[in-house]
Amino acid sequence: MIPYHKSNLTRETFIQSKLFQACLEAGLTCEAEYPYEDCRFDLVAIEGSEIIAIVEVKKPDQFEEGKDNETAQIKKYKRFGVPVFILYSVYDIPYLVRKLISIQENFSTIFTDIIENDEKKKTQDLEISSCLDEFDKVFPNYKFTNEYSLEDLVTAVKFFGSVPVLERIRKFSEQGSDNFFLSLKYLLQRKREEELKKKWEETTRKCSKIIEKKREERLNSQALQKKTEFYRIQTGFDELKAEEA
Repeated sequence: MIPYHKSNLTRETFIQSKLFQACLEAGLTCEAEYPYEDCRFDLVAIEGSEIIAIVEVKKPDQFEEGKDNETAQIKKYKRFGVPVFILYSVYDIPYLVRKLISIQENFSTIFTDIIENDEKKKTQDLEISSCLDEFDKVFPNYKFTNEYSLEDLVTAVKFFGSVPVLERIRKFSEQGSDNFFLSLKYLLQRKREEELKKKWEETTRKCSKIIEKKREERLNSQALQKKTEFYRIQTGFDELKAEEA
């Protein structure tokens, strides 16, 4: 049998073990003593296949208030481009765990947005490529000497998608490429006008709400002034009656 003595709260290994336990209980994926390149991190928080935060554990007596506690080791860790935290006490673990959870949630959102945007761009690039291929088939002798023509074609695909643009290319196969681009310019102009109209309507609605709010505040202020004036007159009458009595 080995007798157990209560652990020293200031030991780095004890602080590290308590942090690891708290992270697991909070549903965070983490790993202790993680080796990377020429470093060994006390603890790393993980999301998917990425390390999203590094924690370095130090003894409480290594913290000097009012001084820069960022050692060469911490500066070295920061070059990896992820948040780096220094933990000096078990009492700071709840706060640190909340920070790690926040980083994990933000990372998940950002990572999802990156994937979605990347997929959207790939799809858009394929649509543009298919429209250009179709355009070359229908108008094999056309040369994009005017950069605005190519820009209009690409912009149309981004605005409307590939299907209506492909249909328009085939529709104008007999009328010629010049007429096709004139029709595109007309469509794009209408689209821009619609966007401007929407922005104008949104701005008008916001302004109307502000004006209505100001008007309501003014009416409330006037009502309060009238109420105050009536109260003052009523008080005067009461005082006159009291004097006559």
